[in-house]
Amino acid sequence: HRRRYEFGLERLSKIQNMTSLKAVIFDIDGTLPKTLSWVHLTTRVGGSMEENDAAFTAIAAGRISEAELKHRLIANWSMGGGASRGTFLKILDEIPLREDAEEIVNYLKQKGYFLCLMTGSFDLVAENVGGKLGIQDWYSNTKFVLNTAGELSDIETYLDENSTKVSQ
Repeated sequence: HRRRYEFGLERLSKIQNMTSLKAVIFDIDGTLPKTLSWVHLTTRVGGSMEENDAAFTAIAAGRISEAELKHRLIANWSMGGGASRGTFLKILDEIPLREDAEEIVNYLKQKGYFLCLMTGSFDLVAENVGGKLGIQDWYSNTKFVLNTAGELSDIETYLDENSTKVSQ
């Protein structure tokens, strides 16, 4: 389970005296948006969260390969015919940010902190949230590979999400 950290200007003002703090890195899902990106995207493209969960359970148990995992995820997200960059971005744009997200980010920018986003989710989530909040630096655990028509053709991912986040 992920621990959700509550932020607010009152709490952030307490860290102001910490002169050694130069950067703030936000883990996106569970922190800035109100909805988990994987769940929202999967259901909106007509995919099944049960299939996603089954595929991740199968790879964790060693029953399928990484190639099979990717195949299953792409097939699941393509069921409704909307597995394209344009569709993904429209769907991700539907996800509202927390009410205080923009205020907190602006406060931190004003105080001179370097801001970065990090996510175990995919690159389009980081791109979307970064665009909404004016944060240009981000790292994602998963990259959607698109063909020349902008359709999902492959997924590049690091299966050990926690180690990847730390190394990034």
